[in-house]
Amino acid sequence: MKLEHWIDPRWLEPATRRELAARFAADPLDSLAIDGLLRPDRLEGLRRLFTVEGRFVEEFCRKAQADDPSRQEVAVSEESFRSLPEEQRASVEALLAGPMPGFELDRGMLCHLGFSVLLNSPEFHAFLESVTGIEPGEVLGVMTRRFGPGHFLTPHSDSTDGRRLCAVFYVSDGWQPAYGGRFRHYPGTGDPVEVAPLGNRLLLFRPLPHRVHDVEMLSPAAGGWRRCAYTIWYGRKEEKAKPATGAG
Repeated sequence: MKLEHWIDPRWLEPATRRELAARFAADPLDSLAIDGLLRPDRLEGLRRLFTVEGRFVEEFCRKAQADDPSRQEVAVSEESFRSLPEEQRASVEALLAGPMPGFELDRGMLCHLGFSVLLNSPEFHAFLESVTGIEPGEVLGVMTRRFGPGHFLTPHSDSTDGRRLCAVFYVSDGWQPAYGGRFRHYPGTGDPVEVAPLGNRLLLFRPLPHRVHDVEMLSPAAGGWRRCAYTIWYGRKEEKAKPATGAG
């Protein structure tokens, strides 16, 4: 896998990687946003997946019960979800279920498959390590997600067994502040730190037990706009989550 076939060449320069690494190391939330990550042609292919070629299905989740600490949320029917009190609702989103009929081998689907290869490649893992200082391990999971008005994700930590690094790659263009849909870090004290879902932005952060984040509900002002993103978790399945010892 040649990274220059996917990633904007400016991010592959050694000096630029060192600058990114310094930003990550200095960030109190162990977080880094890289804007303009992909080449324009690759980004356009992924946008086709979300807007034309992909079939997305809404998923409704409630928060897990106290007697099941291994899970954060549980998928339920829309009817069951609507009957829950608000404090028991965990998320509403639309997930990729496959290609629309007739688009199985079209440009967007092929670009999506190629992007999956990139995320799993040793070359991209080396890039991630060079800017975070974290050896990613392997891809533990990928979610291809689309949020519309009324969709949200409640506060939670991504720190579970084996996870070392989390990434969110935003695909949609045209975001406006009135739409909502921001990623929000909760530092423990003070106001949340917001990250706008700007198209072609890669957000990286270290998952720690005390680090909580959510996705702000998209407002009616978003109209037909959709918050399209990939969420990727890196780590080692055999590793166990360790108690946090502070920011790394």
